[in-house]
Amino acid sequence: LYDIGVNSTNPVHKFTGGHVGIGITPVSTLHVYENSTETSGNAGITVENDGNGDATVQFLLTGIRRWATGIDHSDSDKFKIASSGDLGSDAHFVIDTSGAATFAGAVTATTYNGRKCNKWSLHYR
Repeated sequence: LYDIGVNSTNPVHKFTGGHVGIGITPVSTLHVYENSTETSGNAGITVENDGNGDATVQFLLTGIRRWATGIDHSDSDKFKIASSGDLGSDAHFVIDTSGAATFAGAVTATTYNGRKCNKWSLHYR
């Protein structure tokens, strides 16, 4: 166990096996722990891009499938979920900054049960 940049309240631990814990001893590769009443922009995890690229988080099953979520900076800063690492071309779900959502493919009675949507507009591609 190595302590990296430790402060007395929220230590960062790195285990020899490659696990990293922030605020906790890790049980997985990356483990972030917060115990607070914080609900503002200071809570949770922040992924930031200060350049012209996208702020993204990617999920990968090696050699099988990659999904990405993030803000597509080149498309009016829309939040997207894509079936590859490219938010610009493979998005299946998009929310624009006004809150309107777009779903790729058909939205059927099975996937959308007909409840009234007061907050979002439903668009089909």
